[in-house]
Amino acid sequence: IVSPEGENQLWSTNNNEEKVLSMIANAKKYWEVDPNKIAITGYSNGGNGSWYFAEKHPELFSAAIPMASSYTISKKIDIPVYVIHGKKDELFDVSRTEKWINKTKEKGSEIVFIVDDELSHYQACSYIELLKDAGEWLQNIWKEQ
Repeated sequence: IVSPEGENQLWSTNNNEEKVLSMIANAKKYWEVDPNKIAITGYSNGGNGSWYFAEKHPELFSAAIPMASSYTISKKIDIPVYVIHGKKDELFDVSRTEKWINKTKEKGSEIVFIVDDELSHYQACSYIELLKDAGEWLQNIWKEQ
């Protein structure tokens, strides 16, 4: 699982894109990594990064798990996505996230959208149980491959 840090930059900057791509290349080079079982995840801006790399580099990932994020997308994403979001998120309104998810689903994206009614953006540690569920979803995807 790759969970990048954006350094307060857009994910499309050369610095961030090269950092993540080289991290994956080095992981595959130096570790016993199954290239068919690489997922990307992140929280807040890291979640936006998960969306970005799922859209721009689906050949590198088998799934994405963005959390507490919002990403403008209206085209199909070629890998499965499991989105976790708090209904009380102060930074990324859940209705805006749902709008973009619906647009990409209309294009054929495979997306699971989990909304917790009680979570705000500033309760990152409270997302743990939901992330565990996402881990089970990911294991099921990998079993099917």
